[in-house]
Amino acid sequence: MAIGGPSDELTDYSRQGEEARGELHLRTGRDLDAVDDGSTTARMLREWVDARVAASAAGDDQYLVRIIGGPVEGIRSTFDNMARVTTGDWELIVSRLGKVPAAIASARSGIECARAAGRIEPRRQVLAVAEQCDIFGGSGNGSGWFATLAEECRHTVCTGPLPDAADRAALDAAVAYRDLGTWLRADYAPVAADSDGVGPERYARAARIVLGAELDSAEAYAWGWQELHRLDAEIAALCEAIVPGAPLVTVKATLDQSTAIEGADAWRGWLQDLIDATIDRLQGTAFDIAPPLRRCEAMLPPPGVAAAPYYTPPAEDFSYPGRTWFPTVGRTRFPTWDMATTSFHEAVPGHHLQLGWVRVLNDRLCRFRRIAAVDAHGEGWALYAERLMDELGMLEDPGQRLGFLAFQALRAARVVVDMGLHLGLRIPADDPFHPGERWTPEVAIAFLVERAGLSAAFAASEVDRYLGWPGQAISYKLGEREWLAAREEATRRDRPAFDLKAWHAQALDLGSLGLAQLREELRRLSPA
Repeated sequence: MAIGGPSDELTDYSRQGEEARGELHLRTGRDLDAVDDGSTTARMLREWVDARVAASAAGDDQYLVRIIGGPVEGIRSTFDNMARVTTGDWELIVSRLGKVPAAIASARSGIECARAAGRIEPRRQVLAVAEQCDIFGGSGNGSGWFATLAEECRHTVCTGPLPDAADRAALDAAVAYRDLGTWLRADYAPVAADSDGVGPERYARAARIVLGAELDSAEAYAWGWQELHRLDAEIAALCEAIVPGAPLVTVKATLDQSTAIEGADAWRGWLQDLIDATIDRLQGTAFDIAPPLRRCEAMLPPPGVAAAPYYTPPAEDFSYPGRTWFPTVGRTRFPTWDMATTSFHEAVPGHHLQLGWVRVLNDRLCRFRRIAAVDAHGEGWALYAERLMDELGMLEDPGQRLGFLAFQALRAARVVVDMGLHLGLRIPADDPFHPGERWTPEVAIAFLVERAGLSAAFAASEVDRYLGWPGQAISYKLGEREWLAAREEATRRDRPAFDLKAWHAQALDLGSLGLAQLREELRRLSPA
C-alpha cells in the first residue's frame, strides 16, 4: 500500500501472525465502542471489524491455500510495484527477496496448524497452488520469476556486490517456492478434502466481508439467473448481426482472428493508447479527473497469476501510478474486440478512477476511508463504469459491444456458479444447460464456455479462483445493481436538477463503503 514509505517487510502467515491480526480487529472494536459517534467512518469501521471478527472466530482465516489472495500469490506480488531505478531501490528489493523463504515458511506453518485443527483444504485448490509454486519458482536450475527479477537487477546495477546478492536471494526464494509446491503435492494433496465448496455458514461470513452487507442467497441466486437470461437474449441478437446463425463461441472465434494484435508488447501499447484516449475523452465531461490520476499504466504480469486482468492503485504519495495488469496467459496473439470494456473496468472510469480518486482527498478523508476497500463497492463501480461507457456511446462497434455484453454475462454467471458450487445448489429445471443438476467444477467450466464464451483454460482458471475465494465472484453484479439503483433513485428524486458529473464526484468522494451503507449515504447526496 506504500503507507509510510518503502518497505522490505513481508507478511507473517503463521498462526501467530493470524492471531495477531485477529487481536488487532478485536482491539479496534473495543476502542471503537468508546468513540462511536454514528458517523460514516465509525459505521464503516464497525461493519469492517465485526465481519472479520466473526470470520476469525470461526477459523476462516486459517484457510491459506488459495490461488488468488493467498500467500503464494501475495508474497510474489509484493515486488510488482517496488521502484527499480536506483541502487537504493534494488537494495530494498534484495532485502525483501531475502525474507521470502521465511515468509513461505510461515505460510507452510500456518497451513500445517490449520490442518492439525481439522481445517483441510480442497484437493483441487491444493494442486492448483502447487502448480503456481512451480511456475513462480521455476525449474531446478534456478530459473523462474525470481531469477528474472535478479537478472533485471544485474542489468540495472552493473557493479558492486548487489547483483550477486540478488542472484543468491532469488535462488533461495525460488527454492522455497519449489519446496512448498513439492510439499503441497506430495504431503498435503493425498489428505486434502474431496469437496470443493465451503458450505452455507462459511460462505455467509465470506459474503458479508466482500459485500459489506448480509447476503440473501436465495434472492441473489434467482436474480443472477434472471440477469443472465436477459443478457443471453441481447448477446444472441448481436451475434446474429455479426455472424448470422452462429453461436457466441463461433462469433468470438471470428472476432479473435479479425482483431488480433501480434506480440505482447504491441498489445500492451494498444492498451496504453486506449487508456490514455479514454482519460482525455472523459475529462471534463462525465468526470473532473485530478492531474495525478491522468496517468494509468498498462502492465503485463508474469506467468502464474490468475487469467483475469486486475488493477493496483497508486501509492498514497503517488510515488508510483495506478497500474492495470493484463495477463498474457501464454499467448502471442491478442484479440482486441473484448478489451475496450475490460480497460474501462480496470482503468478509467473504473478501478483507477475510483481507487485513485480518494487518494487525492488527504484533507477530506481519513486514511482508513482512503485505503480500505469493500469488494462489492469497487467491483460494482467498475462494472457500472463499463455500462456507463456503453450509455455514453463509446461501445458502438459491434465487436466491442459484444465484448461488453459477454463480460456482463460472465459476471452474472459468476453469481450463479459461485453460489452454486459453494452452497451445493441445483441448476434450475427450466434452464437448457444441465437442468436440475448440482454444480461441479466440471459443469461450471462447461457452463462458462457456453454461456460466457470463455476458453476452456480461462474458464478453469475462473473456477479455481471462485473456489479459492468464496463470495468474491458475486460482488461484481450485486455491487453494480446497487450503484444503478442509487443512480436511478437520484435521477428521479432530483429531476430536472440531476447532474451526472456532480453525482459521480459526490459518490466517489465517499470512498469505499459496504452495500448496506452505500445506499443510505448516496440518498443523502444533494443535487449540485
